[in-house]
Amino acid sequence: MHTPAIITSSHQVLSLLSLQRLLPCNQVVLLFLNQTKQLVHKSVHQAPLFSTISLSAKDIFSPAITHHAKFVVIIQFRPSGHVAPQEMDRALADSVDHVGKYVGVRLLDYLLVSARDYYSFRESMLLASLKQVGELAHA
Repeated sequence: MHTPAIITSSHQVLSLLSLQRLLPCNQVVLLFLNQTKQLVHKSVHQAPLFSTISLSAKDIFSPAITHHAKFVVIIQFRPSGHVAPQEMDRALADSVDHVGKYVGVRLLDYLLVSARDYYSFRESMLLASLKQVGELAHA
């Protein structure tokens, strides 16, 4: 029987999704993890190359609740190669982080990924919950 992957770092996420980094399309992958950070569900949202993907709270929290997830990781693939976060990326991260506190599903990380580079909101300490002393220090 197959044991689900345990996700504790951005490097593990990147390794898990290494082949998807090479696809020339806009896509967002949502990884849903249980209390021990085992992968319990994966959701993929795709759009044509020059269009954007719009995610709603329902897209994120409905499957999280259905699969009893305690954490979510958002991975947005950027075929353009530009991984610097934009204002809409920060707004999405803040919104998911904030709402997640109330529904019991924490945003573990938000990764912006290209074929050669990545940006992690967690590693850059841009998640509001990480700025609070010790709250997710060991999440």
